[in-house]
Amino acid sequence: EVIASPVKAANVLPLHLSPPPRLPPPQSQSNAEVIALHFKAGGNQHSLNLRLLPKYSASSVAFMRHAAISGCRGELYRSEKDFLVQGKINCGGSTLPKVVKGDCPKDAVVDGGRACPSHDPKCGCHGPIMSKGMVGWAGGSAGPDLFIYTAATRCAVGGCPATHWSHDHTVFAEVADDATWAAIEELYKLPVRRQGMTFFADRIELTVGWA
Repeated sequence: EVIASPVKAANVLPLHLSPPPRLPPPQSQSNAEVIALHFKAGGNQHSLNLRLLPKYSASSVAFMRHAAISGCRGELYRSEKDFLVQGKINCGGSTLPKVVKGDCPKDAVVDGGRACPSHDPKCGCHGPIMSKGMVGWAGGSAGPDLFIYTAATRCAVGGCPATHWSHDHTVFAEVADDATWAAIEELYKLPVRRQGMTFFADRIELTVGWA
């Protein structure tokens, strides 16, 4: 079973795209609950609809609403079947809301003797134990690389807690609907290449918008 943590794409070149035009949201930025990552795969358009969870990281949610309003672009680049899908948001030269790592939940039980991973040498507590369907920033960071913890198909949504990550990751969203799970299955059908981790053979461009 793969348990390696998502990492920031230090070796992935950013997309050199001009800032996209600002798009009007269907509702105000302050109360929009579901954003979407729109992409094309297998010749068809798909969307990953993500319900925002400000209770875990208000600053991350503000960033994602800004990305949806601005029509920011990005890419999906990593595919670990029955584990995670990872990508990156690129808002170009726009002025971005400041994102900070999430707070440690009040009920968190932190193992003081735990061996810390290289991406988080102080074993910071930044969010809840992730369960199937949760979305967080990769590499114990505050973005812009993000991932969806998909877990195995046999796991129920909200199940299969990723205890191996402890509270490392800042969580800010969750999969919003069955259509998104279907889109994830389409992503897992695409060709991959392996370089330690497993990447899509071709990076998949995305646009952030509204569900």
